[in-house]
Amino acid sequence: MARIVIACEQAHIRHVLTMWLTRYNHDVVEATTGEAARRALQAQPIDVLITDADLLANDGNCLLPVALDTCQALRRVFVFAEPADQQHVPAGNADPRVSFLSKPFSPGQLLLDIAAAVDGAQPTPAATFAYQATTPDATDTLPRSPTASGGDG
Repeated sequence: MARIVIACEQAHIRHVLTMWLTRYNHDVVEATTGEAARRALQAQPIDVLITDADLLANDGNCLLPVALDTCQALRRVFVFAEPADQQHVPAGNADPRVSFLSKPFSPGQLLLDIAAAVDGAQPTPAATFAYQATTPDATDTLPRSPTASGGDG
């Protein structure tokens, strides 16, 4: 289980992500603004921050540096964005804890990458990601971490 802050201005995206992640026993806090997300990150140890490039742009680019510099327990930040917008996220390309999720992204891939972050593993590059591993099996469980193409996980 991971403690996750979802920072997104769009209620339907927050709601869907929260429903999906809580289904898999993650503890999720929703934040509608950068300021609310910063308060949530400072209130308790958080493993993962999920946000979108639009919120980061509207927040004056304060959330990402604060999260990366002050949250000791933070293992990964996932920023979902259009591929062209990824280069405009300050500090995103410089810190290895920041991973980009190109819209549309796979919720199954997100679960696997969160599991990898909690386990201390690096995210799998999308080009080598084994997409068949993102679907829950008959017991409705997911693998603990992503697997690379040609590898045995």
